[in-house]
Amino acid sequence: MRSCEDVKLYSKKLSTILNNMGHQVSHGHCLEIISRLNDFKDWNTFSAHLNKVGTLLPMPKGWTTTGNHVHAYEFGCDPSQKHNGIHPPIIRSIDAQAQDLGFASMMQTCEADSFHGTRVRLRADIKALNCSGAVTLWLRADGPVAGKHLSFDNMEERKDNGVLTGTTDWQTREIVLDIPTDAVTLNYGFYIRGEGTGFGANFSLEKVSTDIPLTTELPAPLSKPFNLSFQE
Repeated sequence: MRSCEDVKLYSKKLSTILNNMGHQVSHGHCLEIISRLNDFKDWNTFSAHLNKVGTLLPMPKGWTTTGNHVHAYEFGCDPSQKHNGIHPPIIRSIDAQAQDLGFASMMQTCEADSFHGTRVRLRADIKALNCSGAVTLWLRADGPVAGKHLSFDNMEERKDNGVLTGTTDWQTREIVLDIPTDAVTLNYGFYIRGEGTGFGANFSLEKVSTDIPLTTELPAPLSKPFNLSFQE
């Protein structure tokens, strides 16, 4: 459902089906149901959101969307922008729910088999426009158990060459991770946290030498238990 007209047509069909089954549900009530199914409190809020979106941007092939407030963002390649000869993909907030706790990502997932036991580097150009939170890359290796992440970096903890905020020009960022031999998938992309627009372009994912340092490392384990009383 990409427009108010789409939703209204779907609602009329749903109302007809339910009425034929003996459930008297009006077209208006169906609009409210569909709105709530799409995480909006009512039809007025949902229709306002759809009108804000307007003409949807074309999504690049092979890429999907994810996040905890996906409906508060617009995704796709922006024909009004150019970077190195291409129309770059963007993630743009279009709803008040895109606050600092909200985020949305454009991502890919690929099989990890050919990367087992290697060090990989994700590199891309990113850019921020009026971003209240952050624009950043992320890379994650997942194991065979659903929800088990074996290695991960989203640049959020870096002091240098980390996330972008506010308004910036294009900047190149990279993530270097070791991929365990039991990894099943590699997941990667870019996301925006908060309001504004995030841009991404020139992505590459490649094996690199172990001479290239990791961009994130787990803290070294303690030699013995320490400060278990939280007094220091």
